[in-house]
Amino acid sequence: MADTPFFRFVSLWFSNSSDSSACKMASAAAAQVRSHRFVQLSRQMAARLTCASSAGPAEGDGDGDGDGDGDGDGDGDAGFGAALSGLMVRCAREHPFHIVPVLMALVHANKDDEITAAAAAAAATGQDRNVWLIQIHYVI
Repeated sequence: MADTPFFRFVSLWFSNSSDSSACKMASAAAAQVRSHRFVQLSRQMAARLTCASSAGPAEGDGDGDGDGDGDGDGDGDAGFGAALSGLMVRCAREHPFHIVPVLMALVHANKDDEITAAAAAAAATGQDRNVWLIQIHYVI
């Protein structure tokens, strides 16, 4: 029951990630919250971190700045991504045994694509299966 206001705060922050003024207020408030409160939300934050960092510039928001938030300031999700990555770094420094495995999963998230590409290249050149397995070992 005591965590309900905290979860509501994080929910509001995440749902208003494209509003730059809300992100500024939320990141200032998050800086005052002890990091152990965010540990239980590390997977959700990592998912948002991935979305925020991989999102390209949005178009057609009507303000001409191309950020997708419609406020005309040109920052869009950049403030959200910076605040969230800063929070993840803070949590990783203070709680490495809980946060680092989540971050390592993000680091290695695209390895399947690299392995598939190496296998396709090996098949296209007619190499033996064992050769591309050795090459994959060096990629990982």
